[in-house]
Amino acid sequence: MLDFLAAIEIEAVTRAGHLKAAQRQLAEHRGKYLSKEQVRDAEEAITAITANEEVECYRQRYEAEKKISDLRLLVASLSLRRDWWLRPSRAGRSTGWGG
Repeated sequence: MLDFLAAIEIEAVTRAGHLKAAQRQLAEHRGKYLSKEQVRDAEEAITAITANEEVECYRQRYEAEKKISDLRLLVASLSLRRDWWLRPSRAGRSTGWGG
């Protein structure tokens, strides 16, 4: 349970724009509450959030690992964009409703 709370804390601090504080928390929780995989995920999330590339990060992670948790993150990040259904697909056609 503490691992989940630590991950949420790091993400919230990152989203609030406090990158140094998020990195300090990550260092503090590394090994104590977070596994190596969770640390890797948190580092990727920090990078993606600060670069405004969350959707692509989650898409790549889901394509590589096919975990339902990664799919949930991808769908959540897409739904937050609110305009994802209007963006053209890779094939050049619109996706979603009426596409």
